[in-house]
Amino acid sequence: MTLNYNKERIKSANLYQLFSYLLNQQDTNLKTHNATGILLYPTIETDYNLNFKYNEHWIQIRTINLNSNWRNISSRLKEIIDIDKKAIA
Repeated sequence: MTLNYNKERIKSANLYQLFSYLLNQQDTNLKTHNATGILLYPTIETDYNLNFKYNEHWIQIRTINLNSNWRNISSRLKEIIDIDKKAIA
């Protein structure tokens, strides 16, 4: 994330790179046309669970608070995996 006018924003370069990965991995397999991309950012305050769709690809932005103990970090990672399973189901 980056700050712009005191608001956190997703770095557009990261999104463009993810779009590039998703589009360039496509082949004749239907699964490659519906692949999901995820950006995971460190944070020390707010957790984000953002979802976008680009063509047939879900783009998910997640944050993990590194200003907490390892149990909370572990729990958040498991939560992210669980959220992602529900989002693409």
